[in-house]
Amino acid sequence: MSAHLHRFGTFLTLFVVVVVLAGHPAARAAEPTLDEGWQSSGPIEPQSLAADAQGAVGLGRTGEVVVVDAAGLERWRRTIVADVDFGPVAIGADLVVVTVDDEGLIAFERASSEGRWEHLAAGARDVAVGATSDGTSAVAVVSDLGVLELVDGATGTVRWTAAFPIADAIIAARTWVVGERVVLFWTDDAGAHVRAFTSDGGSESWGSDFPESSSMAAVSDESVTIAENLRIDRRERVVTEIRHLAVLDGSELWARRSRSRSPYSSGLETVAAPQGIALVDLAGKVTVLDPSTGKVRWKMATGLVQFEAEPHVVGEVFAMTTYGTGIMLANMADGDAISTDALDPTQTAATIEASAAAGDHLYLLVSRLWGDPEIWMLQAGPA
Repeated sequence: MSAHLHRFGTFLTLFVVVVVLAGHPAARAAEPTLDEGWQSSGPIEPQSLAADAQGAVGLGRTGEVVVVDAAGLERWRRTIVADVDFGPVAIGADLVVVTVDDEGLIAFERASSEGRWEHLAAGARDVAVGATSDGTSAVAVVSDLGVLELVDGATGTVRWTAAFPIADAIIAARTWVVGERVVLFWTDDAGAHVRAFTSDGGSESWGSDFPESSSMAAVSDESVTIAENLRIDRRERVVTEIRHLAVLDGSELWARRSRSRSPYSSGLETVAAPQGIALVDLAGKVTVLDPSTGKVRWKMATGLVQFEAEPHVVGEVFAMTTYGTGIMLANMADGDAISTDALDPTQTAATIEASAAAGDHLYLLVSRLWGDPEIWMLQAGPA
C-alpha cells in the first residue's frame, strides 16, 4: 500500500509519539535502542526516500535529488527541471534512478550526479535496482499498462520485457531485483498477485494469486511473505492468511492465520528480515513471527490506527513510522517497548514524510513547519 494513499492520520503531524509499554526495569536495561546519528539537509518538499549500506537518497516533489553517505555527508544535489510529478526513487551501488511523471526513468551516477541514461516507460508505477544472477546491476520498472521491464543498469538498454494480466486497473504495485529472480507484486480488482521471473531471460518462474485483498508483499533474498485478508464469516473479524514462499520456486515454506481487530482489512504492511517478520494491521496491532517457522513471537496493540504505517527492522529493533511524526520502537526478540532520546516527544515542528532502513540504520525524511527539510539517521545500539 502506498504511503501516500491514505492520510487519515493527519493528527499525527502535530506531535511525535513514542510508544512505551510497561516492562520489567531489569529487562529494559538490556534492550537495544535507536540512538541519534546525524541530521543532514534534505530535498525541497520531501516526498520519497531510499537507503542502503552506503547512505540515503531523498527526493522532493519539485524534482530535487539529495544524496548523502552513511556518515551524513552530502555528496551532491541537483534538480530535475520539469513541470511534472516525480517518484519513487531507487538506488543501487553506483546509480540513482528517479521515476519521472509516470512516463520514464532518469538514472544518475551515484558518485557524481552525472546523468547516465534515460528510459521511456509509459505508466511507470514502481522501480527497483539490484544485482542479477551474473552480478551486474539491473533496474526493474513496472507500469500501469501491465508491463514489467528489466533495464541494464550500466547502459539503460532493455534486457527483457514481460507482460502480466491486470483486472481493470492496478491499485498498487511493487517490484524487486533479487539475484536469479525479479519479483513482481500487484493488486487489482481480482485481488493480489505475485509473479517471479528469471533475471537472465525474463521467463516466468512461478506465480501465485490471492483473490482477497492483501498487504504489500515483503521480499528478501530468500523469501516472499504475503498477508492475505480473508473474511471467513461476515459476522467475524477479518482473518489474515500469512504465507511465506521461497523466492526461487514459490514453494510454501510455512503458512499461518492471525485474527485482526479491524473489521475491514487485516494486513496493512509487512516487513521481512533475518531477525523476524512483522505484520501491521489497520487497527495498529503488530505481530512478529519467527522467519523460519512462522510461530508468533509477540503481539502488540499500539492503540494507533495505522493507515500509513512504514514498518522496518533495524538491527534488533522493530521500528514503525507513520506519515506525520509518529514512531514506535520495540525489541524484535520479545516485543518489549523501547524508548529513545533521538526524537523529542514534545516536538511539534517536524513531520516524517517517509522512512527507510538499511542494516542498523533508520533514515527519516523530515519536513518542518519552519526551517529546511532534513534527512535524519537513527542508529541501532545498546540501551
